[in-house]
Amino acid sequence: MEPRHVRVTFGAVVVLLALSLVGSYATSASGITDRYEEGATVEPAPNTTVVTTSPRQSTDASIVAFAPDGSVRYYNETYDYYFDVDPVEGESGTVEYVAVEWFTDECAAESALGRGDPCSRSVVERLDLDTGETTRLYSYASRPVDIGGWHDVDRINATHLLVAGSVEDRVFIVDTTTDTIEWQWQVQNRFPLASGGRFPTDWAHVNDVEYLDDGRVLLSARNQDTVLFIDPGEGVQPSWSLGGDGRYGVLYEQHNPDYIPRERGGPALLVADSENNRIVEYQRTDGGAWTRTWTWQDSTLQWGRDADRLPNGHTLITDSNGNRVIEVNEQGEVVWSVPVDTPYEAERIGTGDESAGGHSARSLGLESRTVTGKGSADADTASPLMQAVVFVRELLPPIVANGLLFVLPPWVDLLDVLLGAALGGTLLAWGVAEFRWSAYRLRSPLERP
Repeated sequence: MEPRHVRVTFGAVVVLLALSLVGSYATSASGITDRYEEGATVEPAPNTTVVTTSPRQSTDASIVAFAPDGSVRYYNETYDYYFDVDPVEGESGTVEYVAVEWFTDECAAESALGRGDPCSRSVVERLDLDTGETTRLYSYASRPVDIGGWHDVDRINATHLLVAGSVEDRVFIVDTTTDTIEWQWQVQNRFPLASGGRFPTDWAHVNDVEYLDDGRVLLSARNQDTVLFIDPGEGVQPSWSLGGDGRYGVLYEQHNPDYIPRERGGPALLVADSENNRIVEYQRTDGGAWTRTWTWQDSTLQWGRDADRLPNGHTLITDSNGNRVIEVNEQGEVVWSVPVDTPYEAERIGTGDESAGGHSARSLGLESRTVTGKGSADADTASPLMQAVVFVRELLPPIVANGLLFVLPPWVDLLDVLLGAALGGTLLAWGVAEFRWSAYRLRSPLERP
């Protein structure tokens, strides 16, 4: 083939790939205010859905509430990160959330660290979705880690909060009226420092807590790949632990486990198995073991970080790197979806806190749905590009793929990574071809002239 024909082919491929990347950037979900500022709506839902975001660029963080008709009921982007959000019992338009802000003014004084470095302040606030009024309930300042600040708070009663101290690798109960810590438990009581992440910067990364009706505390030690049950008077209950450090086939850096008690078909745990790109549920057997009874994933799910079982048997899922919040029915079909940049947690108002109104997968007879990879449910109907994305995702270790997406710009997904790699490869091949057609030749530096 003549060089000019090859150049035309290379040029056409480069233009096509570049236009695809530009189109992806132009249609990205990175600006939710731009997407909805003119009153556009999304799909209707049975009730208000509140979503928090913890995006790759903290300037884009937000809390947004979608009304039942799909319109935006509330939106705010005051803080650098938004994490946990819980409905307030008995209120149809009030939630409590956890947010984090970076600051430097008076940082040394507030954090008692004495260095003046940038710090993070975790805040717990109550929000009226209709009036926009917020009330500060509690706050805490600390030196930042990778993503500083608390990730979850669970209300025990009118005055006491159970806090996931992500920065300090602990959980504790605080009386907000007196600022007194009445109980705490350190993750180091259970795991050696050789486990988990880097010590002391982001070692355990406690990202979720839940105060159970029987008085026990459930916590998620993300970097130890473990969900723990703690009796505040006796300590950790090892026979109830799910997962283990490095046991990636069970859980891999999980988020937001929800406990489903016996009266609703449990004991069971519904977990966002984040680095495995799936939502899973484990049922506790009569012999005291955990057995996986339900799995959900599709070709888009990438680093899911929350899953709530709703009273109607559906499951509400936040797909962080898939930039969406979805609801799947008993057959595993997506029946509701909204695009959101890097969502962290979602709550459907009127269904209780997290999975409080839901039943176990076993009691509901839910069907597992795995639709990725060769021979999967959508392998024959997926587009060639999507099949290529699934193929690449399965080649890469999950933590590599998700880590890559987390550091890249918010509009980039795995398809864009694939397109970018193809563009780079095409340009390299074109450059090699041009060199071969030129009069220049490579010579060894040891070769005599």
